[in-house]
Amino acid sequence: MGSCNYDETKAKSSAIFELCKDESAVFEKLALRLSQQLKAYPDELLGVACPKNDDVTKVRAALEAVPQLSSHLLDDGDVFDVFDLDKRICICSMHDAKGLEFRAMHLPFAEHLTKMGDTQKRLAFTSVTRAKTSLTIYHVQSLPGYLEQARDKNAPAKAPPDVRALFPAGRKK
Repeated sequence: MGSCNYDETKAKSSAIFELCKDESAVFEKLALRLSQQLKAYPDELLGVACPKNDDVTKVRAALEAVPQLSSHLLDDGDVFDVFDLDKRICICSMHDAKGLEFRAMHLPFAEHLTKMGDTQKRLAFTSVTRAKTSLTIYHVQSLPGYLEQARDKNAPAKAPPDVRALFPAGRKK
């Protein structure tokens, strides 16, 4: 985008769609990627934004069980109040991610957006745009059409999706 200040020549941004066989595979892949990103992006916040509050609870419980991640999780309710620099993983709902920015953003259970309509499409747009350089979208079932199109359109080139292409109807003129 023309207004982006990120220098793609230093490190390429990425958008990855992870199809998982089941819920436990979502947690496994998410934990692995977060562990890698804690090392790759020192002193940077990492975000996990879930479509539903039930998903937030499940993801938090799964990540608290991972020893190398549990000490890095922001406490419930501390989404907007970060003082402990060791706590760099924010797990929240997509709604709570609004206004925040993360080096890497993870969207588990994106298939839950399928039945949620235009409001959730706007929340998905907001969540996708919270990522500075790395976006990973995890799903077990089919994605909403607008995310399927973005994945299919960008898969051969492995290029990050154009956010405007993801949400053409959501843009205001």
